[in-house]
Amino acid sequence: MKIVHVNFKFLDEGGRSEYIFQLAKGLSQKGHFVYIVSSDELTGIPLNKNRLKNLKNVKFIGLPAVPTSVPSRRFFIPDLAKTLLKLKVDIIHAHGISDLTTQMAILSARVKNVPLVVSTYFHPCWAYREKQDYLIWKATHEVFGKTACIESKRIICASKEEKSDIQKTFNALLNGKLAVIEPGVDFSQFENFTLEDSLIKKFNLPKNRRFILILADLKNPRKGLYEAIKIVNEVRKVIPSLYLLACGSWPEYNFSYKTKQVLPLIKRLGMNSNMSILGPVTISEKAGLFKMAEVFLSPTTYESFGIALAEALYNKVPVVTTKIGGTQTIINDKKDGFLVNGNDNINDFTQRVIFLLQNKEKALKMGELGHKKICRNFGWEKAVRKTEKLYEKLLD
Repeated sequence: MKIVHVNFKFLDEGGRSEYIFQLAKGLSQKGHFVYIVSSDELTGIPLNKNRLKNLKNVKFIGLPAVPTSVPSRRFFIPDLAKTLLKLKVDIIHAHGISDLTTQMAILSARVKNVPLVVSTYFHPCWAYREKQDYLIWKATHEVFGKTACIESKRIICASKEEKSDIQKTFNALLNGKLAVIEPGVDFSQFENFTLEDSLIKKFNLPKNRRFILILADLKNPRKGLYEAIKIVNEVRKVIPSLYLLACGSWPEYNFSYKTKQVLPLIKRLGMNSNMSILGPVTISEKAGLFKMAEVFLSPTTYESFGIALAEALYNKVPVVTTKIGGTQTIINDKKDGFLVNGNDNINDFTQRVIFLLQNKEKALKMGELGHKKICRNFGWEKAVRKTEKLYEKLLD
């Protein structure tokens, strides 16, 4: 088979980019040829750009793009449809049910008369707290999301919880198209890691502190950096040595969430000396940071799955996250982490983190249970195999 994956960005880090990379890698190893068509934009470090060099039967096509403000944190790719129409492929696989890039994939699939598969990365519009984002995503679901439901042959959800939430939004249009294929963890990423001393030196971190980690697209309010800062500030009233490590996309340019919410909060709480925003990190640095962290914190408003949560458990780090969407697929509450009702429930988050930090034996046991579960259930081989079978059924 020849498959093309379509997304608004790919070259750098992030759960969606990781998903596309791992599918491309696995499918190419099974003898298929995979195109990845995306923007040539880099918003972090060139993680996947570098990893692509080691893949055979995978071709990346990066196109000039323009950042969009509606919706925010997306890119418009003017030549996308024209490029897709030129490719000889058996399957078009678009990523993002309500993204503009998926609309271009729909057009191309129609003209070429090939099956369209959509991986959703769905987030209910209520997950966006700011009124403007809420209204924008409500509109894009109404227009783009519904079109994707009608035009696609199959729709892939990352968890049974995401499937349920999509059914609530688009139920009449789905016609049995939904499939659940859970993403995984690339275990080989954590075989090599940057040593703690090197990380402390590079990021100018304090010594003799206890570390808690958040790994996410930090510039996205939905991921919960603002809430994480509040939580750690409260925990420090009981455990003063706690230090927050925040990893993920955090551009140098000023944007509203950064200048109007996060930075003023850090200043108001006096957290400057008790946290570091590290920005994007390499794979080996990420592996090293997991080894430094005692707790992984994720006060998210919604996750369709949450690869970073699964990576934390693989590294035996217990997770405290919101009980919402796909986090419930990954975390067994009170066994390998804690699920908290409401991402702004600062008190409950605080109490769960304090419990783990004050009960090391229990935290270690939870980490061990989480590691075994991820090894048993969340390898990428299973996701690749299920996706390949889904393609084959569409072509029969």
